[in-house]
Amino acid sequence: MVDNVVFWSNNYMLIRHLSKSFFEERNDMFMKFNNEYTFKLVSLENKTSSAFLRIQINEFGTYLRITGSIRKWYYGESSLRDFSKNDFMKAVELLLATLDIPLESFHQFFICSIEVGMNIKSTEKYSNIINMIIGYKSNCYEAVTYREYKKFQIASFDIKIYDKFNEIIGQKKQRKYIKTLNETSFIDDNLRKNWLRIELKIVKGKNIEGRLGYKTVGGLVENFNDLYLYFWNNIQDLQFSDKYNQIPVFDSKNKSDKEMNDYLRNVGIYTLGVDAVNQMVSKLKNRTLRGRLIKKYESLNFNAYNKLSFLNNTMGQIALNIIKSDRTSLAKELVPILRANSTYNTIRRNATKSKQ
Repeated sequence: MVDNVVFWSNNYMLIRHLSKSFFEERNDMFMKFNNEYTFKLVSLENKTSSAFLRIQINEFGTYLRITGSIRKWYYGESSLRDFSKNDFMKAVELLLATLDIPLESFHQFFICSIEVGMNIKSTEKYSNIINMIIGYKSNCYEAVTYREYKKFQIASFDIKIYDKFNEIIGQKKQRKYIKTLNETSFIDDNLRKNWLRIELKIVKGKNIEGRLGYKTVGGLVENFNDLYLYFWNNIQDLQFSDKYNQIPVFDSKNKSDKEMNDYLRNVGIYTLGVDAVNQMVSKLKNRTLRGRLIKKYESLNFNAYNKLSFLNNTMGQIALNIIKSDRTSLAKELVPILRANSTYNTIRRNATKSKQ
């Protein structure tokens, strides 16, 4: 659940040993980054250019700041895994071993930024889902929309939705980095799957404490499993359109003539709508063409995926992630709580009524 973080401490008694010479003597693990008081900590097992944590100190030994994606640093950038509490603690222990900081001392560190995220395997294409998400909670959240993702934000909090698999592959292609057997296997395993990434980001200690109830690493460790409920409660404030509200996202680069033709045909169907399509198709004299167009239109499944489907996919992913971390009992405890949420039940009841 935890991804990008900023941990910091100004407790001299905890960090006084972290001088510039400490990092320079361990240059097999730490590399200078930007200036003489900032270092890059690359995982010994995942030595890739973006899987690192940034360690920043000051010349007086009275300040330490740890910044970066601890999930990516621990699992590597070619991973769709999200932290369980057990793996999060293993990552923390590995980090502390390199910094010679006891776990009890690390509990006193403050959090000034935290990202709570999850990769959700969806039954619908990412491009369709992203077009159906039209807002978050209220008008005070500013929309930041690009072809690649959607983001809704205020000063202290934002929620971002994007295609995680394409983000990973896009970065690797830009750097011509797809070289290893593991990377090729990762692509083959996930190429035709729909991985939706949702991230909730909170900044500043007082806002973190207001939303999560704590602002230290110790509080995070103690309440880690509550992040599942925090994530679940917040994504329910995403606002969905009841139909596709934009032309489907399409990248024409390196597409075949057939793919282009199919896309242009789909745009026409999306734009016209059900009534106009039925009216036009019924006037066709060619029965074969008429049947083909009707089949094409029905395959688009305009209302097959909605907010209820999205919440069911998310709930299933939460349960699966917990079970994979050997916490089946926790999954049995949490899922009924997720289902009991009033927003979810309201959406489910309305969906049932509409079918009747």
